[in-house]
Amino acid sequence: MAKSEKPAAEAATKTPSKAPPARTRTRAKSATAHKAAPKVKKVEKANRVSPLGRVKDKFESKQALVDAVAALAAADLWIPRTNVERNAESEDAKNTVSGLKLVSNAKLLRLHAVLSAVKEKFGTRDKLIGAILEIEKRTKDEGYKSRLSAYPVPRLFDYYKAAQKRSGKK
Repeated sequence: MAKSEKPAAEAATKTPSKAPPARTRTRAKSATAHKAAPKVKKVEKANRVSPLGRVKDKFESKQALVDAVAALAAADLWIPRTNVERNAESEDAKNTVSGLKLVSNAKLLRLHAVLSAVKEKFGTRDKLIGAILEIEKRTKDEGYKSRLSAYPVPRLFDYYKAAQKRSGKK
């Protein structure tokens, strides 16, 4: 009987075993986890106007915008880039911007803004190219000038603004 009492006595002296605590998943904290994300200002949808809305505000219709861009896209700002435009005998060559009706409103608005700015500030493509050459200090470089003369006005104007920013001139 002593034998049977011993295991019962050991069982009574032993504390009941507890189940291991439930493991919770913890993520390893990275160095950037504690930093708050920068606040980004969100533009309310009511303040944003679609390109069509901007066209209707400024020009009343897309056709009026196309006509305004066509008026700005004269020979002194526009370079012929299609075969129809290059062929002077063609009747379509007279209207060099006949394809503008198919261009999106956003692109037309940007084209109008760029052509207006270039016309106001420089007058012609050649003067814009001259200004780029002046800023870059490459007025005697004919190869560079011929390469720039193949670029369309929006690209030249963007190039001018970038060169102006690089040189630090206002």
